[in-house]
Amino acid sequence: MFEMLAAFGQGCAACAHPVETTRAGLEGRLCLRCRQDLPRGLASITSLPEFIDEGWCLGPYSGLLGGLLRSAKYGGREDVLLNLGELLADHAGARNAPAGLAVEQFDGLTTVPASLVRRLGRGFDPVELLSAKLQHALDAPLSPVLRRGGGASQAGQSREDRLANVRGVYTARTAVAGRWLLVDDVLTSGATASACALALRESGARSVSLLVVAAAGGVRSP
Repeated sequence: MFEMLAAFGQGCAACAHPVETTRAGLEGRLCLRCRQDLPRGLASITSLPEFIDEGWCLGPYSGLLGGLLRSAKYGGREDVLLNLGELLADHAGARNAPAGLAVEQFDGLTTVPASLVRRLGRGFDPVELLSAKLQHALDAPLSPVLRRGGGASQAGQSREDRLANVRGVYTARTAVAGRWLLVDDVLTSGATASACALALRESGARSVSLLVVAAAGGVRSP
């Protein structure tokens, strides 16, 4: 019989139901039903933002992944973000990973930088936690190449407002070269990813790919 537990006294990290396992990692923070919905590999993003060559995610933002991200980002669940990052790294470095990740070597990995206000308010950067183990999985250096110069929060804005909000906001701290992987937590309108990819290209990147936990647009399962 399962031992009824609540991870850190909060129940399932996605739906708050009792946790019915003593497993480690992300599975140990989910109830049986949510564990069954965990992705088994990376999916391709079919609606790519401008300046992005290829893109992958764990799955759609609707459902389990969206619930986990919201719980982690707005509920201060750094543990959940670290576990999601481990899952992302495991699938990115797996033998059955998409060809663009498994075959070609990235010259560098970088993350979408959070605004200073958001970082100070949360006390952590969600994307930094998500990407912590990726450099080992993909054997490529993780570098804070991008810099954010301002701009309002993207949450709750229309696509047109998002595009206008990030125009010119992101720049590269230094010149880059070769093939780069941009990492973020979620892809919605694509405005932020597009602006970051453009900054990397303007600084010398030959190509830019995207890896996120979840995508709100088109996703093709493996």
